[in-house]
Amino acid sequence: QRTWLYAASPIRRDGQIVGAILLTRPSRHDATEILLLLESTLQPAFLSGVLVLLLALAFSWRLSRSLHALAVAVRPLAEGRADGLGGLERTRIAEVRTLAHTFTGVTHRLHAQLEHNRDFAANVAHEFKTPITTLRGTIELFAEETDLPLSPAHRERLLQNARTDLSRLERMVQGLLDLARAEAAHPSGTVDLDDILAATGLPVDGSAGIVQGDARLLESALRNLLANADRHGAPPVTLRAFREDGPEGCAGFSVIDAGPGISPANLPRLFERFFTTDRDREGTGLGLPLVRAIARAHGGDVSAESRPGRTVVTVRVRIAQMGFAG
Repeated sequence: QRTWLYAASPIRRDGQIVGAILLTRPSRHDATEILLLLESTLQPAFLSGVLVLLLALAFSWRLSRSLHALAVAVRPLAEGRADGLGGLERTRIAEVRTLAHTFTGVTHRLHAQLEHNRDFAANVAHEFKTPITTLRGTIELFAEETDLPLSPAHRERLLQNARTDLSRLERMVQGLLDLARAEAAHPSGTVDLDDILAATGLPVDGSAGIVQGDARLLESALRNLLANADRHGAPPVTLRAFREDGPEGCAGFSVIDAGPGISPANLPRLFERFFTTDRDREGTGLGLPLVRAIARAHGGDVSAESRPGRTVVTVRVRIAQMGFAG
């Protein structure tokens, strides 16, 4: 049965009712009205919720797939391999791309460090093998002296060779310790490089100013270069200081000598560990690699140029933060 709704309003004139307005309309069932209201309000919210849910599921699937691929790609790291991450660096998910890029950088650095350690171990084994073999032979020869008498001159020569080899081993061990400390150093203080150069008593051209670094290490690098110039070069030995301010500026010094120069064949190997042309004069081949390690620990590097009559070895280091303000 249909239900009718009525609404009436009187019409007044001069305070008297002269008529009325009557409105009528059929009414739906209450439940029907409620359903229509719910339909009109909940349908958009429901569709929006479904859309958000589908988008979340799609993103989660892509993210989980990328993370799974990253986990699979990282497994070779445990086996010492540095491959398998290049594809992930092109993923559209920024966080995964950044993480893959970070893993790749770490992997390459670890791989380089492993190569460095392998080369280092091989070099040490090679350099230690000769003096150890000589010492072993000397000990065995003295142990058999009753069967093979040695003349005093021969005996003294063997002892002198043993002393020389022991002395070389001691210098190499000390040099390796110094090199390891320099490679592990992270200098964070400031030092006036001009004071270090002036302490040598040699003429210094130019100025380097304040640099970020460790005075003891920089003094060690300078001493090694001066000793090398004294041993292989010729006077006069002079120093040149320089400074290049700016966001990527540097400062440093050059040791210059007037010696015969370094041969073009030896110049590229000058800073290799254990490379020396001075074995007969107790050279270990660790002095210049130590200089390079100190320079790199200070955010710089070392270079050399040489011709007959002039050899220049230059050390560059990071300038101190206060130097940017100039």
